[in-house]
Amino acid sequence: MNREYYKCDHTHTAFLDSSLIAKLENYKGRSALKRELLYILVRQLEGISEQETFIRHEFQAIDKNKSGFIERDQLCNAIRESKDNDYDNAKIDSIVDNLDRAKNQKINYSEFLSATIDLNSFLTEDRIQALFSAIDVDQTDQITKQNISDAFAKFGREVSEEELNEIMGEHDINETGYIDKVEFK
Repeated sequence: MNREYYKCDHTHTAFLDSSLIAKLENYKGRSALKRELLYILVRQLEGISEQETFIRHEFQAIDKNKSGFIERDQLCNAIRESKDNDYDNAKIDSIVDNLDRAKNQKINYSEFLSATIDLNSFLTEDRIQALFSAIDVDQTDQITKQNISDAFAKFGREVSEEELNEIMGEHDINETGYIDKVEFK
């Protein structure tokens, strides 16, 4: 999508922490499976930590019109007003595209939280096991394409065959046709 016509409204005054900007940009590097699972997990666990409180305040500062969404222009302005203001339109578009699950050019809070939360402190062994079990719906200790499709459907997300193949290609390291617990981590 060509968005050269977008301009940043420089009247915006929100400041986005540079560590969060880096996390937003790096979010694209996570696999589709990890992005979806993290999104599901944070929706269930919002409001549980100081880290989440900090991220929520950042989100609210950027969401000037209190719509519950960060629009592309709002994110653009917040990034450009930070110390990392060398982000061009292409980088900002890439960030929005990678976070925007609904593909509506808006970032909701769960999408923002999924991208910015510190995974090392957030994804404990118990949470990883709970996520694995949530997808391993037939309790075989193996996650198949059908398991992924069924689990995502429960959360309102349809997964295409192409996405399933991408997920399996990235996580089924042993090429067994399923993802075991070691591959899942």
